[in-house]
Amino acid sequence: MEPIAIAMITDFFHPNVGGVENHVYMLSANLIKRGHKVIVITHSHSPNRVGIRWLLPSLKVYYLPFVPIASSATLPNLFTFLPYLRTILIREHIHLIHAHASLSSLGHEGILHSHLLGVRTVFTDHSLFGFEDAASILTNKLLAGTLRNVDAVICVSHTGRENTVLRGELFDKSGRVQDNVYVIPNALVPEHFQPGTPKSSDTVTIIVLSRLAYRKGIDLLVATAPRICNAFPNVRFVVGGDGPKLIDLLQMREKHNLQDRIELLGPIRPNDVRSVLMRGAIFLNTSLTESFGIAILEAACAGLYVVSTRVGGVPEILPEDMISFADPEEDDVFRAISEAIEIISEGKHDPIRAHERIKTFYDWAQVAERTEVVYETVVKSRQMELWERMKRTMGLGPFAGPIYLIILVVDCLFFMFLEWWFPRDDMDFVVRHWDHDRFAQEEVAVVMAHVLPLDNILPEYTWTLPVVQNAEKIKNSLLGELRNGGMNETSTCSAMITDLLLLQSYLPRYDLEILRLKRTLCILSVTKRCINQCSLFHKSSLAPIRRLPVEILGIVFEEACTLPTFGVNSPVTLPTTISSVCFHWRNICLSTPSIWSNITARHTSPDSSNIIARINHYQSMSLNHALTFDLTAMIDRAGQKRIASTFRIAPPSFLDRCSTVRFTMTGRGRAVYNTLAFRSPLLKSVEICSLDTSMKPWAMFAEAPNIQRLHIHGLGGPATLPSRSQHLITTLSLSRSSSYLLWEFVGVTSATLVDYTTSEIETAIYISLRSHINPAPRPLESLSLTNTLLNPIITNPSFSFSRLATLEIILTPDSELSAATLLDDLQNCLVSKPDPPPITSLSLRYVPISDAELINILDRIPLLRKISIIEPDTEQRSNHLPVITEGFVNYLREHPVLESIELVFAAARSIFLEESGVMDMLERRSTLGLLKEVTIGIRHGREMSAQTLERLRRLREQGIMATQW
Repeated sequence: MEPIAIAMITDFFHPNVGGVENHVYMLSANLIKRGHKVIVITHSHSPNRVGIRWLLPSLKVYYLPFVPIASSATLPNLFTFLPYLRTILIREHIHLIHAHASLSSLGHEGILHSHLLGVRTVFTDHSLFGFEDAASILTNKLLAGTLRNVDAVICVSHTGRENTVLRGELFDKSGRVQDNVYVIPNALVPEHFQPGTPKSSDTVTIIVLSRLAYRKGIDLLVATAPRICNAFPNVRFVVGGDGPKLIDLLQMREKHNLQDRIELLGPIRPNDVRSVLMRGAIFLNTSLTESFGIAILEAACAGLYVVSTRVGGVPEILPEDMISFADPEEDDVFRAISEAIEIISEGKHDPIRAHERIKTFYDWAQVAERTEVVYETVVKSRQMELWERMKRTMGLGPFAGPIYLIILVVDCLFFMFLEWWFPRDDMDFVVRHWDHDRFAQEEVAVVMAHVLPLDNILPEYTWTLPVVQNAEKIKNSLLGELRNGGMNETSTCSAMITDLLLLQSYLPRYDLEILRLKRTLCILSVTKRCINQCSLFHKSSLAPIRRLPVEILGIVFEEACTLPTFGVNSPVTLPTTISSVCFHWRNICLSTPSIWSNITARHTSPDSSNIIARINHYQSMSLNHALTFDLTAMIDRAGQKRIASTFRIAPPSFLDRCSTVRFTMTGRGRAVYNTLAFRSPLLKSVEICSLDTSMKPWAMFAEAPNIQRLHIHGLGGPATLPSRSQHLITTLSLSRSSSYLLWEFVGVTSATLVDYTTSEIETAIYISLRSHINPAPRPLESLSLTNTLLNPIITNPSFSFSRLATLEIILTPDSELSAATLLDDLQNCLVSKPDPPPITSLSLRYVPISDAELINILDRIPLLRKISIIEPDTEQRSNHLPVITEGFVNYLREHPVLESIELVFAAARSIFLEESGVMDMLERRSTLGLLKEVTIGIRHGREMSAQTLERLRRLREQGIMATQW
């Protein structure tokens, strides 16, 4: 199905808690994951939940300023809702409305107004209603009027479907039910209801989590609980929830003196539901009417045995071996609870197996997929005309029909007035939806600002007083001579005078020391104020971050833990640092296993106990996530002797879970290699950085069956990889490595070479020796060269460049390769060569090439769709001529197939960006539909003008991915 824009409309949504609220949120989230755009329209909540809010994952919620009455429902708003709804549906380009709940006025009115905008409609009914009392009669007639003109109806159970068909009169005169009524059950997230460890206690705890109201059968609980406590001394009740029947429970507990056996918890937060369920072994549901019963499903998923009344759609939820049913009568409920206690006491119920079975029964992804089928059927069906809607509305009856018809006609007239009063052309349309990647980047920066320590606030000082000790010695010596009568001797007097003169010479140095201490005291005072300001900043700026949904914070922390940081001791301690900020962050870190999946170890001494403890801790916290392992081992000569026996990182399961490993080793640190062996099916990437060119650490990953990426820095000598590993590796990166390694890996399609040199004689000899092993040339698809010539690679018969699509050339300022040599190399390979490779992406970074030479190269690349030019500094250009000139910009203006452009100017040429036609060229290509992505920037952190940033913003509004470098 093609992605569409969907508006969920209901009175029942977060921050309120309930089955409908959770259903709308989870369905919306999973539809978003399937590529659809979803928004939610609901009423406001006191004190300040009004306006637009965002929930994970990119769910936009409109909280309209309508005040709810009882049970979070609003009064019928009639035509006051239409101006809001019309504006939202037009601005968001909505294709379909999905209303929820029979008692939601907003849902009914959304379906009433939808046909005016040509929007299709779906309605989901979540509850069962009667047919006899006055409230049910009025509600059912309202539902029948709404469902007369709806495109499809969804019910959460087959019993609910029968109830809705009767209440909404969804059948023809012959009694045949309409084809547009579907059954799609609720679901849950099984990971949120993991069963706990089995309890060895003899006490059996019965859990009741429900709204304490008559409809939930609390009267049955009041009558049955004392009998159960009397018959089974080892049984306790834990009751969670709030409602009008709480008083009856309190009176029952007081009357039978059961305060120590019936615990009333009051209202329970959604995050605490699992912890309450973990306290018991049996879940009791005594509802008198229930359409589906999501609480039963959650309890069964958490491993509890369920006892429930046989009402509504409850028999459809679980298999009979996981639940005991009872009629809604006191005696039968007592019998069913007694039966459940016997099952639990005899150990016949397995919580783990129950959880695994629930995981296969209910899945939100399947619910979203089935709902998507309903949407597709509705979108492809014929839309009813206004006259047909009027006839169907009159079919409601001689009394209700004319009333509904009048409302329908007045609604059309009011809509025509709104079209005249506030035309669509005057509206601001939503061009771009939620940008999740950009939000994650911004929030990561904020999080990182709060976890960096304040190491650099207080400068380092040498706390020494160089003359104080000498002065104290002289003073004590003088006092001793005076006490002993040494003043009578001439020699002693002369020595004392000399000491006094020396002590006097120290006085200026004392003054200098006092001034230095005063300055230090001032610095400490300023530092104290700075720390206080930072503390206040942290407290004030952390407040909005703490209000973010838990799921968003988990993703932000996960992104932060994968970024390199220098503000903490090492990246491995970052999750611990984040979790120490506050209790809320700690809970999120502990409940997000992916945060702990990046393990960094710095092994610089023979004692590896701290590293082992830390790695084992991360291993346990990451659960079953694939791991990234970064190991640095720099061992001295003494430590080398003991390393093999002391360094035992973790059980084999740790290495088996690694998908990426990185090693940085000195020559003596290679002893660590002997302790590692990889046979992991998950291992796909290996990075090796060695300071010893004689190392050959191939054996540790030679047995990995799925390795695809290899990065080698500083290893010399021919490789001795098995042929199987040579064929598996498709992405190879070599930095200051042996020239033989490039020819060793025969399956490489993407290569990155840094400071790579090779002689033609060595290459010819090696190829001749290996020709019988790998005679066929290997097709390279991507090539990146840093300070490396292209000609020795492209002329090598071991490679084929008939598929080379991406080429990147980088020349760093400290390169030993001259610019003239590099330009001659590019001229020979890309211009003079009769059959240049079919390059579609070209990147030249810091290459001092003239605009004429660059245009000459581009003319030889007819299929080029992406170009990236980063200008070198002026001192790197021998002719002092810029790369990006007006002639080059005019060339880009007329290029027929170029879709992606990246232009980064040298800092000294920032004025050229503002005054040249660069932005005019980009806007022209965008207007012609020839531009999809653009990046503009100035090196060395220079800011672009406000005018340029504004023009970039306009490009983004046109759907172009326009970013600042």
